[in-house]
Amino acid sequence: MKPTFSTSIHRMNCILDILLDQDLDQKQLTDRLCMQDPRAVAKYVDHLRSEQKVHICGWRPAKVNGHRWPIYRFGKGQSKRKPKPKTPSQLMREYWTRKGRGHRDPAPVACPFGVLFKLQEQRA
Repeated sequence: MKPTFSTSIHRMNCILDILLDQDLDQKQLTDRLCMQDPRAVAKYVDHLRSEQKVHICGWRPAKVNGHRWPIYRFGKGQSKRKPKPKTPSQLMREYWTRKGRGHRDPAPVACPFGVLFKLQEQRA
């Protein structure tokens, strides 16, 4: 997208001004610009990234829907890659840990056969 309209140039300048103060993710940036759709902000930010005025400094952790939002920072820099999605077993482990029934080491179980073997050794 080439910024040809004055509104798009104005929005990109607003994005740069907002990112000068603090690092924000795409959703927070959408709220600050009073826009409806985060995907619309992504087009402006992608253009700023291609000009190396903005870069991705991190990723917000996934919430309920599992979507990660990029955190943008003003200036040149190496953009961080999006982390790999978690496996279903990792998600379930985190879920049960949050519920308070996390993975615990099993209690030692008494082995009745061990007692029988000891008795046989004593008799012999």
